[in-house]
Amino acid sequence: MNRPSFGEGVAVALLGALSTSVIHYALIPLAPPQERLVWLCLLLGLGYGLYLLARSPTPAGRIGLLLAWVLAALFSATLFPSLWPLLLVQLGFIWLTRVWCFHRTPVAALLDASLLVFGTIAGFWALAHSASLLLAVWTWLLTQALFVLIPQPGGKTRREADGKEGFAAAERAAERALQRLAARG
Repeated sequence: MNRPSFGEGVAVALLGALSTSVIHYALIPLAPPQERLVWLCLLLGLGYGLYLLARSPTPAGRIGLLLAWVLAALFSATLFPSLWPLLLVQLGFIWLTRVWCFHRTPVAALLDASLLVFGTIAGFWALAHSASLLLAVWTWLLTQALFVLIPQPGGKTRREADGKEGFAAAERAAERALQRLAARG
């Protein structure tokens, strides 16, 4: 599977911002403001995480990562009722997912962490200046769409390269085994 494109990230940003805004207004009669923000953070983080995992070229570890993400998010939301610990857990798992699935080098991982921090600051700036949750989420997700522009050596993800190298090694081993069998017979 190919890496996500920037255009796809823009579409995800639009969908995420609109969905978050609609869910926010749907939760107004059901929950107090602080609890609404916790639910929105949970849903937005897990939704974005599911998108990343669905687009990941890495088949190994996706279910375990998703399970760890859900458990950590629920544990954080239960143990610490404020938004900040949950937000840090969500950002940490977004970073971990992108590093696990899309980046090959420590430099790419650091650039991705910087992008997360910059996007979060930009999202809070948009919220402070517009008082619009839609614009804040749009700004944050739009900056996250830039993660696909982080350069990768060879243009492949770590898992794609490992898979091709592993296949080549297995092919060589099979050829050697066939040569040994042919030499015996």
